[in-house]
Amino acid sequence: MAITLYHFTKPEHWPAIDASGSLEPRWGAAGGDVPKTVHLSDSQDREDLPWAFQADHSVRFQVQIPESDAHEWHSWGRSHLPINAHESLGIPVRRPEGWHLSQRNQGSAHWRVVERPIPRLEWIEVVDLKHNTVLWKA
Repeated sequence: MAITLYHFTKPEHWPAIDASGSLEPRWGAAGGDVPKTVHLSDSQDREDLPWAFQADHSVRFQVQIPESDAHEWHSWGRSHLPINAHESLGIPVRRPEGWHLSQRNQGSAHWRVVERPIPRLEWIEVVDLKHNTVLWKA
């Protein structure tokens, strides 16, 4: 079964991504033990991105990939990230007073990660949200 997801990036990254024809896994935590991933969201709304990325990540990719390749962020993070990274990256953390989720990352329930490149063949559309322009369409 296929799932439609969205990847957001900075406008200056678009020419290199377009030239390579692939969204490459780049994010991994320090130390090398965390697999590099492409971060995606099931929401097309930038407000659901981590707060630090909302303003400058104005190029949105719409992709369609096998659902089995898209790992739910909270489950994946618990298995792959150091415990001290959970709160800052939007993963609920158990504290003595109960579960806590950073107010700055409430959209994290929408986040997914993919541990492989996403080739152009799986892209549906690429839009520059700042200028309301379609950059690429299947």
